[in-house]
Amino acid sequence: MGILLVLFFLALFLNIRLAFWVAFGIPIAFFGMFILASYFGVTINVLSLFGMIIVIGILVDDGIVIAENIYQHYERGKKPVEAAIDGVLEVIPPIISAIITT
Repeated sequence: MGILLVLFFLALFLNIRLAFWVAFGIPIAFFGMFILASYFGVTINVLSLFGMIIVIGILVDDGIVIAENIYQHYERGKKPVEAAIDGVLEVIPPIISAIITT
């Protein structure tokens, strides 16, 4: 239900394809988190759930920034793969800085 709400609200403000890819990152991130959490023996408690909520916000925010930048390069006439590479490389330093400071 939550992923559908995220997809709906992102689709209101973004291109539907961009909204799909940003929303699709959420289940992949949770899948990876559950695999790593079980490997390291992390249990689901109030603190870990709060961390997951924080990470969802960061993930969606960074996903929107990256997707919009890729789309901007694509609209300038670049090929899709070239737009994806240039768009990500352009915003990766501020994204990494934001993640590290958080």
